[in-house]
Amino acid sequence: MSKIKVEVDEDTLVNALDNFIHPSGVRDLIKDMFTHTQKAKEILGQLLLGEKLPIKPTVGQMGYVKMEHMWFTNKEFTQNTDLDVKGTLSCKVIRINGYTEYSQVSIEFPTYDSAGEIQIISNGVAFDQFIWLQEDLKDSII
Repeated sequence: MSKIKVEVDEDTLVNALDNFIHPSGVRDLIKDMFTHTQKAKEILGQLLLGEKLPIKPTVGQMGYVKMEHMWFTNKEFTQNTDLDVKGTLSCKVIRINGYTEYSQVSIEFPTYDSAGEIQIISNGVAFDQFIWLQEDLKDSII
């Protein structure tokens, strides 16, 4: 038996996957497996164990993120203020980085600086760290 080596560029791969794999989240995951292996392996393992793909928000979507999952410079000026809702901050999705990225979602959110002025900063979180607006915060925050 002889081996055959096949080289495929990313666009060809995406077009081929579009023809036979739906929903697009599965297509994105398989595409990412060819470029970012560690996180993809984790997700693939979860899929093999019967878990579903994490639901990804859309760009522009509003939600919340727990402050304990975040690092930002003036955190101490934001905690226990009007921006702090049960340990969370309201945020807006500005970019989807992909299933296999450590920070799968880039978000922006308001904070207070040392002078007490509001500034908008960005950070990255995993899909499961993004709290959807529909979720009841009293049930989501432990």
